[in-house]
Amino acid sequence: MISTVEICGPGALSDAILPVIIGVLNIANEKAPGRGAELVATELSIPIESLLAASDCDGSPGSIGKAAIALSNGSIRRVLFVGLGDKPDAVLLGKTSMLASAYGEVISTLALEAPNEDEAVHAIVEGYLIGRYRPGRPGADADSKLKVVTANPEKIAPETITRATDSARTVNWVRSLVDSPPGELTPPKFADAILQLAENANVRAELWDAKALRQRGFGGTLAVGAASPFEPCAVVISNEGSSKTKIGLTGKGITFDSGGINLKKNPSELVWMKSDMAAGAAVAASSIEAIRRNPGLNLTAVIPIAENMIGPGAVRPGDVISHPRGRTTEVADTDSEGRIILADAIDWLCSQSLDLIVDVGTLTDGGGVGPELWGCWSASAEQFLPKLLESGQTAGEPGWHLPLRDSYASILESRIADSINAPLDRPDIGLTAATFLRGFVGPQPWIHIDNGSTAWQEFDLFPWRVGPTGSPVRALVRFLADLE
Repeated sequence: MISTVEICGPGALSDAILPVIIGVLNIANEKAPGRGAELVATELSIPIESLLAASDCDGSPGSIGKAAIALSNGSIRRVLFVGLGDKPDAVLLGKTSMLASAYGEVISTLALEAPNEDEAVHAIVEGYLIGRYRPGRPGADADSKLKVVTANPEKIAPETITRATDSARTVNWVRSLVDSPPGELTPPKFADAILQLAENANVRAELWDAKALRQRGFGGTLAVGAASPFEPCAVVISNEGSSKTKIGLTGKGITFDSGGINLKKNPSELVWMKSDMAAGAAVAASSIEAIRRNPGLNLTAVIPIAENMIGPGAVRPGDVISHPRGRTTEVADTDSEGRIILADAIDWLCSQSLDLIVDVGTLTDGGGVGPELWGCWSASAEQFLPKLLESGQTAGEPGWHLPLRDSYASILESRIADSINAPLDRPDIGLTAATFLRGFVGPQPWIHIDNGSTAWQEFDLFPWRVGPTGSPVRALVRFLADLE
């Protein structure tokens, strides 16, 4: 079944028996029905006030309450109350819409609660379809029917629905890959998935096998993947458009991270180390979707892919590896492998005369800013950073800019190489990883995103359940598609 999204005006409620989603406000710690509740009460003659009073929804964001009532025609109408706080905006409506995704068919009145209905509709459709994702069921978001009630349905642009639907499917494509068992999503299978997505979108993409990596000097990627039975590789997505800004991207594509010879500091992390390719999938998916939206985009994305395993060929602490332009790295910690393969891609991209390089990786805890924010660091990117942060905020995937500190370069000094990949005398943190990568950039405008805090939720946190989120796909798509 193809997903059905319909925009309708007041009067549509009486034409269906679908469950109705109603927003509930929280004013001065008291719950109060929103505009949708008033409409439902009028059109269906349902005692909304009494149903709301008896529900568990208190109006705070993330709170829900369910009710059912028999109508005069003998049918049962189900109602889902969802909390919207005191000033609902489009981002909150999108998050709240994810809570309604338990219903395969639903009619939502949430757009009536926002000042900008077009933005609200986009967020509601996107959120609902993202919420429809089910692990192990690719395409579950398509098996759905959503009606959105607005005050002025004729003013909702058709492309609003198209973009919201495409955005949700892009996010869910990433989530489905991250959820794939690591024994199935091996480096060649991951590369094939990206190539197929690009082909379906008519976007140019090519595979660099191990031989091609060797020719281009990707010594870090080859070293990290040396112990795996599956050779490392890279996928390159490119588009030569008319836009003035030439942008390069890269994302960490480690299909499974055992920690290598150093092993994981916390063995409990191993069960979700299949998610270590989340950044690579996010960069690939957002690049392809952005090119679809903006064919004029001037973009080159390199996704290095490897499996960090233990074996006779594994890279060892103390080994020295080289990168495309000759810079060398001493390996101190084989579990700090993501920055090594990103260094290869960044080093190569720096030779391509680009205006900006953005890298994304699940390297640390995202800079310690918590599970609702990705952390980022930058150098010489003042022209681009505010727009990236604004894109994340608008998309509902906010990031936080953190400062680089020149003094940290000294703790990555090596006696036998240009730098060491992790400090030996103190804990490794997001700033350390960013400092290591900065050494490959020079004066090039550059932004580093650490999505280790947001790509995989370790516990339920409104509106997400435990598992992959696709972050920061929506932030990147908005940022890339708007580049001039």
